[in-house]
Amino acid sequence: MRATLLCFTLPALVLTASLPVAASADTAEYAQTVSFESVNFPGRYIRHSFFLGVLTPISSGLDKADATFIRRPGLSGLQNTVSFESINIPGHFLRHQNLRLKLQRNDGSDLFRRDASFFYRPGLSWEYPYAVSLESANVPGHFIRHQNFELWLVRSESTARFANDASFYPRSGLWPDIQQLNQEQLLGQQPTLPQPQGGTQVLDR
Repeated sequence: MRATLLCFTLPALVLTASLPVAASADTAEYAQTVSFESVNFPGRYIRHSFFLGVLTPISSGLDKADATFIRRPGLSGLQNTVSFESINIPGHFLRHQNLRLKLQRNDGSDLFRRDASFFYRPGLSWEYPYAVSLESANVPGHFIRHQNFELWLVRSESTARFANDASFYPRSGLWPDIQQLNQEQLLGQQPTLPQPQGGTQVLDR
């Protein structure tokens, strides 16, 4: 009996997980929403409150919207950089100013574009292999770090405390997918997002 070899072509499978497989902007999907959870304070996320970057627990719809950003190619134009646009205050991006992380409107200046651009780096904390750290594009060696639940740009230190404070899990955006937002915009509707009203009070640890 003559054997017959059957060949099948299987479609590629695309798996979406809440944890990244690589910490680099060239593998990140732009125009997708992202939220960043602290590795050493689970349940606390990077968010804006009173236009300042803070780390707070998330519970309400406002919390989720304030903690969700659209991942854009770096405004600086530098290769492999990313910028983070607020989903509920369009045109406003996370940027550092006097080393404090803030949410500000893009004024189109070169300084703003550089201050609002970051490199995805493998998480500085070896304890959390799927985490990422965000290094400033124009202040090399300085990373976004939480201190007393405020977000600052701080020079890297060779300590476990710094490494943990500067490492975050990039999660799928806590607010609905950007595709839903785009559909509402295409229909000429105002996206139904909670409007920022200050948010949760930040408590020192």
